[in-house]
Amino acid sequence: MSSKKLLHLLCHFGMDTLSWARLGAEVTGTDFSAEAIAAATALAEELALPARFVQANVYDLPAVLEDSFDLARKPPLTTRSPGRGQSAAW
Repeated sequence: MSSKKLLHLLCHFGMDTLSWARLGAEVTGTDFSAEAIAAATALAEELALPARFVQANVYDLPAVLEDSFDLARKPPLTTRSPGRGQSAAW
């Protein structure tokens, strides 16, 4: 991962984002939650890991980020089917 630029969509508090930073990636994590971005930034500082965290709606990112990235990652999306208890992931 060294020297790769990673964009992590919906990074929440940045734990996975910072795991990529530990592997040498140049990471940018994004989330719509100000609280999540604050927690991610604090965690990066506490662990002394280089990372950038940006609060933004995913749909606004092209206007907010001027960078290009080698890889974009999103969390898996799951949902429950009402009354069936089955999960679907895509």
